[in-house]
Amino acid sequence: MIASFRRPVLVVIDDLDRCEPAYVAGLLSGMQTILTSQRVIYLLLGDRDWIERSFSETYKSMRASEKEDEHTFGGRFVEKSIQMSFVLPEVQDPEKTAYVRQVLDLEDPAKTVSGPPVLAKDNEAGMTQAALDRISAIPEFEAREQAGADLLAKMEDSDAAQETIAAQTKALRETLSLRAAFDETVARATSHMLEPLVPLLPANPRQIKRIINTITFIEEIARLSRGTAPGSTEWQIVARWGILALDWPRAWYTLSTHPVIADHLIGRATGELDYQREKDLLKALQKREDVLRLLCFEDETEGWPKADIGSEQIEWLRQLMPPTSGQEVECT
Repeated sequence: MIASFRRPVLVVIDDLDRCEPAYVAGLLSGMQTILTSQRVIYLLLGDRDWIERSFSETYKSMRASEKEDEHTFGGRFVEKSIQMSFVLPEVQDPEKTAYVRQVLDLEDPAKTVSGPPVLAKDNEAGMTQAALDRISAIPEFEAREQAGADLLAKMEDSDAAQETIAAQTKALRETLSLRAAFDETVARATSHMLEPLVPLLPANPRQIKRIINTITFIEEIARLSRGTAPGSTEWQIVARWGILALDWPRAWYTLSTHPVIADHLIGRATGELDYQREKDLLKALQKREDVLRLLCFEDETEGWPKADIGSEQIEWLRQLMPPTSGQEVECT
């Protein structure tokens, strides 16, 4: 049947967290064997905690021989079964308000504007649809990003109204993000930008590929929601946070749910922690040297300036990667 389709096939599987553990584990195992095809992509929707617990329950006879540290027993199965996993970012208030109004049918049809934003004329901010098309046609990721940055600088220096510049900036970001989605050079560019972090990456080719795939996805969320440019200092923070989430999931979840602990780890705190639980978590995290190195990483010679990840950064990072599932580090 698959051979009859001329395009790749996307299979969406929803509500996995409403299924019995044995069914979840069996389905994912079957997808890796019987249902495998390079032309078929599976999109699984569900609570990651439940999927991990499903594997733990189904293969509990094997659990005694496994020691849990940063990765749960079920989480190791998930990593082998799913190529890339992510949490949907938080919906910001303006978008949430617009969506709710649409659902309630409160929009005035006469005021509703469909289609892409109206682009300025050449003598306003320099952006036209033709300019966006030229940038999108550039094959190499880095050259395309530079062309986008040059156009953005030209727009910001123009005399156009701020509302016009904001709309055009949004159109430019969306153009770059959409183009990156089907650009095979993005992964190579991301790998090159991550080179200074090689000492902190796992010696596991599969895990490295997962990290690169995840960062290329998160960077586009950051671009659309915050205007984060690939390779910028803020992008470097996002990349380090993504590595932490994949390679040190319990430390990531702990810091995501207790951001103040990060300030104590990087020496930015001005007082003592208020709760004994947080003090115990801090002691546990202090034993994880690679976690601290990721939070404080810098390499000026390679273009990575000092940009520690503390509570201030975690507050906006949580919007990109909400800690909706996970476990805290174990305290001993």
